[in-house]
Amino acid sequence: MISRKSLYSRKGGFTLIEVLVAVIILGLVATASFRLMIMSGRTINEVQVQRELLNRAREIQFSMLFQEKADSGRENDMAWETRKISQPVFGGKWEVAYRRVDLTYKGRTIVIYLP
Repeated sequence: MISRKSLYSRKGGFTLIEVLVAVIILGLVATASFRLMIMSGRTINEVQVQRELLNRAREIQFSMLFQEKADSGRENDMAWETRKISQPVFGGKWEVAYRRVDLTYKGRTIVIYLP
């Protein structure tokens, strides 16, 4: 028969296995949090580049609408090229003329259609 004293004689504390499991879980959490930080940094950079592209696209758009910019060109990191397009409508009775502007900035491209 097991005495009451032997059941409670075990000292309080964690076993080696419990400590190792806790360290492994902590390591997984730390790794996941570092990956999230890296991904969020990349996302922030991408959003900043896209915002800059849209801002510059608006500037080019307004400049072209008021005839202040050439149909194609290059400024700093941005390049643009304009193509004039004429599209028949209503079975060829009328034609709609517009310009397609392709803007490229840091490897990203946006297309703007101008009247």
